[in-house]
Amino acid sequence: MSLCFCGSSTKNLVPDWSKGAAAAPTHHFLGRPAVVLELVASNREKSNTLLNPGEKPNIALVARTYGVNASQLSKRFRGVSGTKQAQYNNQRLLNVEQSRMLLQYVNQLTENGLPSTPTMLANFARDITGKEPGKNWVTRWVKAHGKEVISRHSSGLDSDRKKADSAWRYTLYFELIGRKIE
Repeated sequence: MSLCFCGSSTKNLVPDWSKGAAAAPTHHFLGRPAVVLELVASNREKSNTLLNPGEKPNIALVARTYGVNASQLSKRFRGVSGTKQAQYNNQRLLNVEQSRMLLQYVNQLTENGLPSTPTMLANFARDITGKEPGKNWVTRWVKAHGKEVISRHSSGLDSDRKKADSAWRYTLYFELIGRKIE
């Protein structure tokens, strides 16, 4: 925490925009609202105003003063648009933490002898998020995490085991046993 020239704290200068523009800070640093300094310093984030608290914000004045697009600033102020990073995060099926947990789970299954299939990965993602992954989601996820995913293929069943493991053969076997017992 640091102090402004006016002696007040500069902690928490970033506004909580979820509470609306009225909740934005009006702290002044060298005569400029902290929100506008935040606008210039962090990729031109939302600005509140160059005016005093309680006055209607003059978006055009702020845009001209700091060389930003007035239309974009107005959209950010009203919450219509956000940063590219925020949009990207909203479009992701799994956030970073969920993706890391899925990666750990898949690797654990593989270590225990059950390599995950694409269908299993899609089902795990759906269970985590409650949303159906797209048809290419598994391919993109494996490509993005290719270095961390433990990849093993199951050997499958040999043909003799497959032939023996049919419902028809089980039925024949138990009918034969039933006749022998009678």
